[in-house]
Amino acid sequence: MRTLQCDLDHLHIPAMLRKISIAVARDSSYATASRNLEDLAELKVSAKQCQRVAIRIGNERIDEQQEHIEAYTSATIPSKELKIHTVIIRPGTVCIFAG
Repeated sequence: MRTLQCDLDHLHIPAMLRKISIAVARDSSYATASRNLEDLAELKVSAKQCQRVAIRIGNERIDEQQEHIEAYTSATIPSKELKIHTVIIRPGTVCIFAG
């Protein structure tokens, strides 16, 4: 009989992935994140799985950042200009938003 080699990371729902990634970012180790998830969120996630989720989400963020960099560097000069919006909140007060 052959067993399927499934990556358990893909079985987590987005809400669980968010909790795991927050715990990993805040705690000093994957083991601590795993213990805190079990104690505080009642989620049983191994330290190794915390590491896998962190690496996977981190790689996704790097890919997203690279896409933004490539889009920016390939854009023409007028689209790279910073747009400034001025809004008057009350007489005598001006807020400038860059966007």
